[in-house]
Amino acid sequence: MAVALVAYVQTAAGAQDAVTNIYIGKTEVGASPADFDLLPSGNGKQGQWKVVHDTTASAGIAIEQAGVEAAEDDRVLFSRVTNGVFEEIAGVDADIASRTWHTLEVRARDNEFLVSLDGTWMFTVFDKTLPHAGRVALWTKGDSVTRFDSITITPLTDLEQRY
Repeated sequence: MAVALVAYVQTAAGAQDAVTNIYIGKTEVGASPADFDLLPSGNGKQGQWKVVHDTTASAGIAIEQAGVEAAEDDRVLFSRVTNGVFEEIAGVDADIASRTWHTLEVRARDNEFLVSLDGTWMFTVFDKTLPHAGRVALWTKGDSVTRFDSITITPLTDLEQRY
């Protein structure tokens, strides 16, 4: 069952040519992340999102999410939430080690999304219901504690656009 969703509002129009770094350090430790919309899932429940000290994080702080329900299997998902309704578009089981930093990468080109975890391709999915640039969402499931220490949105180069 989905527990929480946190989304960052897209930068201004025309900014799709520039790298966007979401700077976590501008938020006071203990507070909810700045510039984020904290939304409950379709079941109306919301986990706790806050900025915490973390000596293993790249900047010494991270966004932490603590869920409110029992966790399910480790999975990497590509999902859509529309009007509070969660829909899994694609997903795979994955061996996701606890207490370890991971890199999740989503490469978007038109309606194609390539998803990788720690440099390993997980799946490719197509979704025509997302025709325009929009929002980036970070979502976790279950009673897990998940931390994000860096969020970067980088446009694909012309060469990458042609792959």
